[in-house]
Amino acid sequence: TPLARGSGNHISFNPQLFVAELPQELLSAAQDGVENVLKRGLVSDWPVIDVLVELTSIQDAANVTTVATQAAAEQAVRTALKEAQPYVLWPLMRVIITVPSAELGAALNCFHSVGTVHKVDPKAGLMCIEGQGPLADLLQLATDLRSATKGKATLNLEFLTFAPERS
Repeated sequence: TPLARGSGNHISFNPQLFVAELPQELLSAAQDGVENVLKRGLVSDWPVIDVLVELTSIQDAANVTTVATQAAAEQAVRTALKEAQPYVLWPLMRVIITVPSAELGAALNCFHSVGTVHKVDPKAGLMCIEGQGPLADLLQLATDLRSATKGKATLNLEFLTFAPERS
């Protein structure tokens, strides 16, 4: 079950599972299986975050091994995640570009191709462009700005948040 962003992962055992009757080794093995999949995830080996995983049953607990329990838990979580259609959260950065007025057009042109401009304001005799963009798309921006503005622009990137998709 998806949880609110920032909630973290939670693993619970259904109270009707008569947890007291199950050996602790099986519960630990099931929990290890769930945690293994959440650490690696399904998409690009990145961790899964902010989900609730509930163990609802263990079939034939008297005749199962810890290895089998862990493998079954891993497979169950993988199956559930595939059905949930997970997506990657990308780092979204706050962008501040400071540039002389004469180079404003060139700087805006560079930034428009990789990010979104929120405002342009004069600041201490220069123009300050503020906006945001996905980190993966901003990696080349410093070089492009340097070339387009003849080295007169400065670039500051600050982590803002994670976004579900690159835009």
